[in-house]
Amino acid sequence: MAFRIAQISDTHLSEAMHHSECPVLIVPEDYSPSNHLFIAYDGTRESLFAIKQFSYLFPHLTDLPTEVVYVNEEATNGIPELERLRRYSRLHFSCMGFSKLHFKAAEFFATWIGERQHVMLISGSYSRSPFSYATAPSFAQEVIHDHRLPVFIAHP
Repeated sequence: MAFRIAQISDTHLSEAMHHSECPVLIVPEDYSPSNHLFIAYDGTRESLFAIKQFSYLFPHLTDLPTEVVYVNEEATNGIPELERLRRYSRLHFSCMGFSKLHFKAAEFFATWIGERQHVMLISGSYSRSPFSYATAPSFAQEVIHDHRLPVFIAHP
């Protein structure tokens, strides 16, 4: 069964994504092929799981330029578990870069990534409890509702 994202309420979307037991690829209606991948990374096992699942399911896309983006408003430039992430990504991705953005992800990430063209977002979102999303919404939810780019979501 197919649904248009605009027809699904935030509650139903969150619930469906939270209970999904497999990776999900959400593609906008006016999809054009991606020529760049962005991985939303926060240092959690959910982020790593999404990276792993993406590389297993779409090995032909791992040759695209890929940017791991760690968003944290702190002034430090550190990225959690960066060396382990580099070792893993060398095995699966051909061209990988790493960036830290200094802003609040929930407030600005959707706008930031929405300015990019022909990209796909990879994220480990939707593993928190429904109550958690009520108090702190997911940046992925806003990206999905903007309908501008494909979003791959996987969580354990």
